[in-house]
Amino acid sequence: MKHARKLRLTSLCLCLCLLLAGAAPVYGLSEDDALTLTFDHIAAHVQPPQAVNGFTDAQVIQYFVEVAMYSEYEGYRGYLMRYEQPRKYCFLGSPDEEDKAQVRALVAELNQIVGCPDLTETANVNEADIKIMFSDQASYENYFSLRVPAGSWGYASVWYYDQGYYLGELTATNIWISNDAWPRRDRNSVIAEEFIQGLGLLNDPEYGYYSIFDQNRNDCDWPSELDWAVVNLLYHPWMDRTASESQVRETAQMILDSWK
Repeated sequence: MKHARKLRLTSLCLCLCLLLAGAAPVYGLSEDDALTLTFDHIAAHVQPPQAVNGFTDAQVIQYFVEVAMYSEYEGYRGYLMRYEQPRKYCFLGSPDEEDKAQVRALVAELNQIVGCPDLTETANVNEADIKIMFSDQASYENYFSLRVPAGSWGYASVWYYDQGYYLGELTATNIWISNDAWPRRDRNSVIAEEFIQGLGLLNDPEYGYYSIFDQNRNDCDWPSELDWAVVNLLYHPWMDRTASESQVRETAQMILDSWK
């Protein structure tokens, strides 16, 4: 519907400008020159379509590259990571019903994304590829034999292939949500960030965008339009997991153009 309104607005502008150009005499200009000036005037006042509201394509692509091709603690990786096969997830520790509801709502949305493998819940920890633990930090560290940076409210670690044909394919994810993550808005933000980062988007840029990935905020308690665009780009069937950065940028532009 938004695109339809833009087309009608553009058509109206064209009609008005052509009528005005026809009504007012243009002295000393050829017919071609007059038309050129008329359409230059229209182009100066019609904004280009945006695939993501409030962001240029260049901004979306740059954000995608920084979130998807870098890791917060490892730096630039230079290729994408994502799941390629359906996966199961389970809850560990002591999640409350709102914690579970937030995860399940995220899964429902993710399962609608073309190219994203289906995610299903299981109560059997041995069947789960994605484990989400709600606990104190020590319990998480001891269970998964990991060390989490001090002061963290959440953490995601992934297993993936780093060479060969399967380069970048994820095989497992471990997620931690701290008992200290509170109030509820902040807790939901941490859940959204860590769960989606565990699907292959492991960096936290500092652009100040309203985004679950932003390093300095916990007030985005549900992925923003920009965040969903990043997820859709990563799992889009046109996106090659092993592509170079320049190829990733080109493909991302093609995908954004297809959304307009």
